[in-house]
Amino acid sequence: LRIAHFLGDIGFSLLCIRRKVTLDNLRMVFRNQKSEKEINKIAQQSYRNTARGFIEHLILPALSKEKILANLEFENLGYFDELMQHGKGGILVSSHFGSWQLGGTSVRLVGYPVNFLVQRQNNHLVEDLVYKYIEEKGVKVLYRGVSAGQIFDLLKSNQIIAVLPDQDAGKSGVI
Repeated sequence: LRIAHFLGDIGFSLLCIRRKVTLDNLRMVFRNQKSEKEINKIAQQSYRNTARGFIEHLILPALSKEKILANLEFENLGYFDELMQHGKGGILVSSHFGSWQLGGTSVRLVGYPVNFLVQRQNNHLVEDLVYKYIEEKGVKVLYRGVSAGQIFDLLKSNQIIAVLPDQDAGKSGVI
């Protein structure tokens, strides 16, 4: 955590353009509800959380199933059990809260068949870094553009498709 805080603080200090976007977005969301000091604190914490997620992702390959599960607390897994009982799979929709790789991988490690639907990265080295680790833990990675038939086949075989739709889809996206 200390390393994440340190890296987050450096990022907050040095990445001026991104910091401005972050602060502007927070001002827009909170309007007059938060002081400038509170907005800056939230922004800095956001950078720390991002750094923490990055570090969690880097150490994920070295963690055993037991180590991962010992450090997590699950609530409401009964919803997954209920979903699986119907035999039709399901679509899990989430946002980029914390380390989605760790979250999705942990769902797989407790026994639920999870597939991530993701967008290819521009840099294949980054793509390997982002997706290789989770595949090694048993999560299947599907790339945007996969056929609807493949998705339906996975659902028919009682699997979960996880999507994070909060990314900018460019000209074809909806804000």
